[in-house]
Amino acid sequence: MRELILPLIVASILFVSPAFQAQADKVYLKNGNVLEGIVQPGGGGTLKVILGGGMSLEVPQEWVSRIERKDAPEPAEVSPAASVPAGAPGITAPPTPQVSPDLAPVAEPASEATEFALEEFRKKEDLRSASRVDLEQELKRVQYQIRLFRTTTLGDISQLQKRQRELQANLYQVRAARQLGPAPPASADPQEALSAAIVRESAVNAAVDRLKRQDVRDQIQSLRQQVRATSKLGERGRFEQRIKELQKQL
Repeated sequence: MRELILPLIVASILFVSPAFQAQADKVYLKNGNVLEGIVQPGGGGTLKVILGGGMSLEVPQEWVSRIERKDAPEPAEVSPAASVPAGAPGITAPPTPQVSPDLAPVAEPASEATEFALEEFRKKEDLRSASRVDLEQELKRVQYQIRLFRTTTLGDISQLQKRQRELQANLYQVRAARQLGPAPPASADPQEALSAAIVRESAVNAAVDRLKRQDVRDQIQSLRQQVRATSKLGERGRFEQRIKELQKQL
């Protein structure tokens, strides 16, 4: 499930401030993307990467190709003159530098990769606003066609099975989004908008995981009721086998 928590589109475009970048490690992923941040041990076979802006991501270790670590910066040396207070005899305090308004830092425009990632997040939110009823009806039609093809062997059902998986995944996204409520308005600042989108994505994926687990529990409960209700040993054996398979998903 962890792969849902880390959208790979974000891994290649998260950017950090120059000060943070100077002490950040580089995590090279096997898909070619690179994360920059402070690397710490994670839980359950993951690495925790602390990114700029106070964010962190957990990356499965099997995704990682290599890590390039930066040494901790050494403390800057202070010259004896720097410790002499201004105003002491024979010491003249340097004038306070004045910064011209024309030289004030200006927020950098969003990069093409950032805009692409934000657009991908917007597409996901549009998908989550789809009608649950329409998706469920299409899923029923696809499942009926799959049963029909299996019965009559009319052709290859791989495309139907692929569509079935897509619809099931979309339904979980819609249900999770309904459970969490609408996404907050996007910030005009690209970095803030991207950070908020990542937080939203993580929350939706966590909700999807909870919904899937609850659905599995409901299926197990239904099968146990069928085991108690049937008197046929063959049916009972099939139900019990299915229960064991479902329990492995929890």
